[in-house]
Amino acid sequence: MTGYLAALWAEGLKIRRSVIFWVTLFLLILVILMLGFMVFILKDPDFAHKYGLLGTKAAITIGNADWPSYHKMLVQVTGVLGLLVYGFIASWTFGREYSDHTVKDLLALPIPRTIIVVAKITAMSAWCALISVLLFPLWLIVGHLIVLPGWDPAVLGSWIASYAIASPMIILLSLPVALVASAGRGFLAPLGYVMLTIAVTEIFALLGHAHLIPWAIPLVILDSGGFAGAALGIESYCIYAIAVLAGLFGTLTWWNWADQK
Repeated sequence: MTGYLAALWAEGLKIRRSVIFWVTLFLLILVILMLGFMVFILKDPDFAHKYGLLGTKAAITIGNADWPSYHKMLVQVTGVLGLLVYGFIASWTFGREYSDHTVKDLLALPIPRTIIVVAKITAMSAWCALISVLLFPLWLIVGHLIVLPGWDPAVLGSWIASYAIASPMIILLSLPVALVASAGRGFLAPLGYVMLTIAVTEIFALLGHAHLIPWAIPLVILDSGGFAGAALGIESYCIYAIAVLAGLFGTLTWWNWADQK
């Protein structure tokens, strides 16, 4: 337990002293403000007409300047941006040890490799969870500041429930990214993997098979746009569990048995 706490403290120190940590928080705030601005220009016809192109893009992206459409945007951001940002965090957490040439020093410590991996997963999950926890209230505050129509307190509970279920599921999907970062020994392979998963998710969603893709299953739960028609069955949860467990045990196996030289 002492070794785990020491490893976790070291990982937390790396994160706190990293510029990337603050960049991700800034990106979170920026994205919410951009969503709010897009809804605002759609809500104000005169302002949207003045900035015609931007207003058109906002209308295409959002649809209507109301709470249901604004919630739809939250779903899309949570899904696509979540996969991208959480995947980047996982690739940074594991890949930087190779790019900084510190992996040999890390593995030489008198701590079991499993504990090192678990500490890294804990730290990156806490980082992702912080972003996830901040995202929803910021989105809610900006929506109220814009004074959007169509607010229904009765649906807030269902929004919170679906978000609370889907967000941890998206975070856990960063575990396969950790495996790719470890096997690829750097940043390039995991970032390519993340972009591939997003592309595959979009393609299979358009084909009506989102329920068979692990990265799309949380979006089905969030009931996002084209994903809404896909019904989740036991096979969907099995596919999701296989992807997450493969990432977890694959990463543990790699760090314990792969050639680290």
